[in-house]
Amino acid sequence: MIRFAKLLMNLMKTTISLFFLLIFCSNTIIGQENSIYDAIKEKQIIDTSSALDISTSEALNNNLVTFTHIKKKSISKFFLNNLSLGVSYGISEFKGDIKQDGFSNPDNMNIAYNFRLTKKINNLISISSEVLFGVLNGSKKNESYLISETQSTEAYDPYDRYEKLGEDFTADFFELDLITSINLESVLKHYYSKYSDNNRFDICYNIGLGITSFKSIKRNNESNTYIYGYGYKDLEEEYESAKAFFERPKARVISYGYSVSYLINSRIKCKLLFLGKLADTDFLDSSLMNQQNDKFRHISLGLDYAF
Repeated sequence: MIRFAKLLMNLMKTTISLFFLLIFCSNTIIGQENSIYDAIKEKQIIDTSSALDISTSEALNNNLVTFTHIKKKSISKFFLNNLSLGVSYGISEFKGDIKQDGFSNPDNMNIAYNFRLTKKINNLISISSEVLFGVLNGSKKNESYLISETQSTEAYDPYDRYEKLGEDFTADFFELDLITSINLESVLKHYYSKYSDNNRFDICYNIGLGITSFKSIKRNNESNTYIYGYGYKDLEEEYESAKAFFERPKARVISYGYSVSYLINSRIKCKLLFLGKLADTDFLDSSLMNQQNDKFRHISLGLDYAF
């Protein structure tokens, strides 16, 4: 419980730091935009005052330059319109084979970071490209393998190194996702025209596909000695040496869940994410036990900045 409280405190501290960082960046960008606008306006005034002294050819050249500037600005506005950049910090909670029972058990939790680039298609749908990376972990006591007094499951132990006193694992992962967000309030407003969406909150359902690259290693609980690693050089008898990043195992991932956002001002949103992750592998915890897909939960708090 103390570990969980510390994790929440770290989450709050990091989120507050990200908030002030994004506020600083947004103020800097807005200041630069205002400076550029003032410079353009000043140039237009100077050009107007000297318009009577320039020749026809020079006027045509100035018009061409102005047209080119407007065209570039229009293209930039087209790509940046309804585009936002977001960052979140939160927890990952493992839900696979090697885990402790109980809701939000700190033994199954670790940290994760989320960076995203989101394009709002319309009031109903947004599409985001996301990067999620962090650490997964979990532990399992030996008695957890007991099904009944006469039956039990076996720990995954291909090298016969399990000491039958429980095991734990740690995994590093790096994930790329393409996620579609559906604004549930817009759906409600579409079917019930009397519904008034005049608040600063948005509730969305998110679903998407991605790919994750990972390495995972598990050890004995008591002695902390090696049992098995996935994404490590065990075939070369370098059991605790991880493979290079691009050589690590990969798996497809389905993302699903909800997000709640609050509009702080015209450019900044605070976003809370609740996402489930279902991986097309049973080796996130270095264990092939039930031949089922491993899964984990990602909960994070962050900010989105709209361009």
